[in-house]
Amino acid sequence: MAEQTIYHGPADFRVCPKAEVGRDVRFCACEKAQKARSAISRVSIRVISMRRRTKIMLTVIGAAIIWPVAQIGVIAAQAQYVSMGRAYCIEVDRDDRSLSYKPVDSLMEMNGFTMWAPFANFGGSGDHGSRQWTFHAVLVVDAGSSLELRNWSYWHQHFDRLTPDQAKATNLWRADCYPQADFVLALPLFAN
Repeated sequence: MAEQTIYHGPADFRVCPKAEVGRDVRFCACEKAQKARSAISRVSIRVISMRRRTKIMLTVIGAAIIWPVAQIGVIAAQAQYVSMGRAYCIEVDRDDRSLSYKPVDSLMEMNGFTMWAPFANFGGSGDHGSRQWTFHAVLVVDAGSSLELRNWSYWHQHFDRLTPDQAKATNLWRADCYPQADFVLALPLFAN
């Protein structure tokens, strides 16, 4: 049986029996070329998977850095929107386990890492031992005759309105901040 050489490129010689010239060239490729292609594809698959893992890790790290700072803008925009031009202020947890609030002193106090609602341990076991008694942040809006209280929700990404019963259940008897027009716009980036 006569053989025919098929040329596809500078390093791509395949020898096929003349009877099989019409068949797909992959079936008549020599073993050496096939092994080389297999080794190259294994290396390229490893490189691609390493690149993919690197991209995923960089995305996670980038999100961990950007998310807390982006929360400042989201909270500030929501406070301005919800207040509808009325005087307002924002309170956050005191961080001293007193289950009370303090006025926000800077924009950085509203980032995603520092604005959290701690759990208080009251003894006991299971779900009964640890309770969350404060909110991440409380928006206090001057509604004329009374104060409108709203809780910042990371899940909803806005301030949820609190009923008077909800406020009393979480020891929100009074506001510790004084509502002002455009409260967030007057805050410095960092506290003194």
